[in-house]
Amino acid sequence: SAKIKAGKTTFLGYLLRGVVEEIDVIEQPTKPAKILYCTEEGKRTFNAFLQRTGLIDREDIEILFLGDVPRELPWTGVVTEVVKHAIAVHATVVIFDTLTRWARIPADKENDPGTAAQAMEPLEILRNAGMAVLAVFHDRKSGGEVGESQRGSSAFGGAADILLQLVNPFTNGHPNRRILHQLG
Repeated sequence: SAKIKAGKTTFLGYLLRGVVEEIDVIEQPTKPAKILYCTEEGKRTFNAFLQRTGLIDREDIEILFLGDVPRELPWTGVVTEVVKHAIAVHATVVIFDTLTRWARIPADKENDPGTAAQAMEPLEILRNAGMAVLAVFHDRKSGGEVGESQRGSSAFGGAADILLQLVNPFTNGHPNRRILHQLG
């Protein structure tokens, strides 16, 4: 999670590049993987991101746009379609950016633990199929510590194995510097 426009997508580009090129990320080794990136961004915006990060036209990154999934599908149906797509392209990593948009959770329901638990449960289908799942969230305005900062119920974080929080320190140092907190 991170605040809006704090660099989540840019950081994900850095992670993706490390995975597909099998280079260390944050001084940690990576293994090559086929990635299915489920984005809420429009095609033009997301393609600009891929171009900027040198990830455009990669055979090991498959993109699924939110607009490509029928709106009438319930969340479990969306996940089922994502699983089918991931299997068809041999993806072992699936990213939902952002999960609340993909799960179509209304803003007034984000804080409901039952809604959060229902949103996280279908992701077990992906995990049980041997895929890693990365769910991206926005931080709430008030921020907070990792595990408490993301918008919505703590049930989202409670269902995850590892939590990451990207923070812009707003210092006079390098303008692209971020702090990455982790829990798990």
